[in-house]
Amino acid sequence: MDSATLLLRKATPTDVGPLLQLSRQTFMEAFAAQNKPENMAAYMEDAFTEAQLAAELRDEASTFFLVFSGNELKEGNLVGYAKLRTSKMQPALADYRAIEIQRIYVLERMKGRKIGKLLMQTCLDTAQSQGFEVVWLGVWEHNPAAIAFYQRWGFAQFSSYIFHFGDEDQTDLLFRKFLR
Repeated sequence: MDSATLLLRKATPTDVGPLLQLSRQTFMEAFAAQNKPENMAAYMEDAFTEAQLAAELRDEASTFFLVFSGNELKEGNLVGYAKLRTSKMQPALADYRAIEIQRIYVLERMKGRKIGKLLMQTCLDTAQSQGFEVVWLGVWEHNPAAIAFYQRWGFAQFSSYIFHFGDEDQTDLLFRKFLR
């Protein structure tokens, strides 16, 4: 499969069901092996509920992009998504017009098929077209594949913070990329 067989569109509130399923599946694929089941369950019951995702989809400070494989924009073809948001800022970026890439998730079976590349380019293009000067994101320190992906895109670490995940405190690294 090449990028010509991928379709991308902005999400709408009507996408909450498929987005919820994809969010839960990709989060489990990405982090279940390295974390306690009770911490995974607690996080998912907070971050990935129908009510929470519905609110995020309605939030004007958030934009979701959905990627579908094949030639149809149908629920069964949904294979990845990204979320941009402007509602959370980092003090180190206070002097810039900054936007966060809060999530980029792709189904494990679809990795290596340029879906992440399509989502990242879409996020960067959107940020640039809206006049943002810097794009930032957080990534778990124990996620070397994601860190390497972001570094290939020119992101550089500028800080870190403690992420409370169930009964554990984990370190997320903060990366940024200047657009101008």
